[in-house]
Amino acid sequence: MLAHETSHIANNDIQFMMVAVVFAGAIGLFAAALRNVLWFGAGDRDNRNGGLMLVAIAVGILAPLIALLVRLAISRKREYMADANGARMIRDSASLAKALKKIEKYSDNPNTAPMQNANEITAALYISNPFKAESVMNLFSTHPPLKDRIKKLEQMY
Repeated sequence: MLAHETSHIANNDIQFMMVAVVFAGAIGLFAAALRNVLWFGAGDRDNRNGGLMLVAIAVGILAPLIALLVRLAISRKREYMADANGARMIRDSASLAKALKKIEKYSDNPNTAPMQNANEITAALYISNPFKAESVMNLFSTHPPLKDRIKKLEQMY
């Protein structure tokens, strides 16, 4: 696991994700500004174009959501990269897969103290997703499912 975390440092993941977060925030601000310009902009309320307002509302809702999904997808991709680079660093993907299996076994029990204290704000600090997310909900996770990470590592050896 140390090789995995060292790989995050070597790959400049902190800086990379900071740029992704700022970019996602900028998209959200742009969408909010566009919505406000269209809502409070020129013209009186009686002469507003209803279709344009619907577009503004849709952009205001969808743009930040899409930006969030892209940021989370980047985060998951960086986790796969850290796994692969960490395994190459120690020249032993089996050991990293074994460590992830232990974490998976531990994280499967929601009654353990760390899992009970998990929330949306601290989720990114966990090695695995502290919430049981399947299918579509995986899109909102900062980490890929452990089973997928283990499978990719096992394919390396």
